[in-house]
Amino acid sequence: MKKNILWFLLLIQYSTFAQAPVDGDELVKLIGLRKGNDKATAFENYIGTNIEAKGASITFDQNVVMRIDLYNSNNPFFPGATPFAGKLPKELDFSQTIFKAKALLGDGFEQDGEPAGALTISKQYPLNDLDAIKLTVDFRKGKMSMVTLMYQKGDAEKAADAEAASEGGIIIRGDDYFYMVKKNIYNKEVEKFLMTLGNYDFEDRSIQMFIKKGVTIQFNQAKQIRKITFYSGGQPSSKRPPNFTSFDGKMPFNLKFSDTKDVVVQKAGNPKTDDGNRMIYADSNAEIEVIFNSGKVYQVSIGMPQQTEKK
Repeated sequence: MKKNILWFLLLIQYSTFAQAPVDGDELVKLIGLRKGNDKATAFENYIGTNIEAKGASITFDQNVVMRIDLYNSNNPFFPGATPFAGKLPKELDFSQTIFKAKALLGDGFEQDGEPAGALTISKQYPLNDLDAIKLTVDFRKGKMSMVTLMYQKGDAEKAADAEAASEGGIIIRGDDYFYMVKKNIYNKEVEKFLMTLGNYDFEDRSIQMFIKKGVTIQFNQAKQIRKITFYSGGQPSSKRPPNFTSFDGKMPFNLKFSDTKDVVVQKAGNPKTDDGNRMIYADSNAEIEVIFNSGKVYQVSIGMPQQTEKK
């Protein structure tokens, strides 16, 4: 009897250890997050270099989660892989038929291939007001072989970037600010950003105010960027002109001043802290503060994590 109880406890312990730390629709929320986010880190560490053993892989591009693959044992890339030990997104399951998978995806899916051979069904889901997530379900001879989540950059943003590039314009994307934190004004990305802002309205040793552009840049004693703040407009500056103009460029996580808290969570995931009208996001490189007023984004700052900031 004691041996049976011990075996049962060991089985529970092993199952708990083997279970993926992030699964189901929580995997969808990883797409578009930055490397260093707690859940993205937990999932990355869970996989490690054991893609076949864990039945999953995660792909980053410029420190952003761009793709997640979940494998069954019949997948074409890692034959014999251990099936992913967790729930699949959208209530999918490796045991489901093609018909059941289509029913779960609902209207609007696309299909490519033949049911008797290789078949792929896919559908896009909005990630934010610009981008989307593409969910792809692959079958081999009628049996589900893998599920993939991919980041899809919005066509409107790609077209705008292409037009700006063709006209010799400067393209600053939301993720570019992560590379500016801890850099000085001679960093290439910082130089590009400063060119879009033009002349500052006020400067001292620790701050540059671009009041008419809706931006302040704060520096530490090492002349590195400590924090960049974007204003929605109307905030008092204590300088001339007296109030900040609304910043009209792109911000981290592609946030917009019209975003509600729900939209911010949709774009950036769950925050590290939420104090009601103030949300904090953090990774190993930067800390992002989002302040709300009347339910909308009022001010956004990106800066050094507190534990690494140089005084």
